[in-house]
Amino acid sequence: MRSLSRILLAVSFLLLMTGASFAFPTLSMTETVETDRYVAYDNHTYDFFSDVRFYTDHEDGSQTMGYWIGTHDDLMSELSWSHTLPADLQVPPDIIRRATLWINGSAIDENGNMIEINGTFTWNPLNNAFQDNTLYDLTDVDVPGFWNNGRLDVSIFAGERAFRINKAALALDYTSVPEPLTFSLFGLGLLGIGIARRRR
Repeated sequence: MRSLSRILLAVSFLLLMTGASFAFPTLSMTETVETDRYVAYDNHTYDFFSDVRFYTDHEDGSQTMGYWIGTHDDLMSELSWSHTLPADLQVPPDIIRRATLWINGSAIDENGNMIEINGTFTWNPLNNAFQDNTLYDLTDVDVPGFWNNGRLDVSIFAGERAFRINKAALALDYTSVPEPLTFSLFGLGLLGIGIARRRR
């Protein structure tokens, strides 16, 4: 009986130690934003480009490109991040001429991975085996408020054992439409210039 108690105690201790030392790998993200005319991966010139890169931080202080997620016990089952949106973007009245979200990953199959973009699940999963370069066309999205939160929030929910996400890029080609108040002020300015010229 004592032997059984000792064995159970030893097993409990090992489980406790394993649980105490377990932690998901640390994730780091960097974002680079370009607000000039930017030629992206699809050879289209965009007004705005947000590039997010994912890294795994190791205990020895080193870093590797990409972050693994999945249904395996040692991995997180979800990865979330945000792309900055242009400070002056308000749709409507502004018009999105072209918008794409590109996600690059590795070892991805079609086993139920879900993508959520700004609260909507209407996107196809990451879908190319081995090396993934999934491109989402967001140009004609008409979900109310989709572009108006100052950021584009993206989440991937894993449906397979393990795959790696390396980077993601949001590219925007848009037209800023002045609000009616801006037009009114502009009109008053022109009227003032006209009156000043007549007085001269």
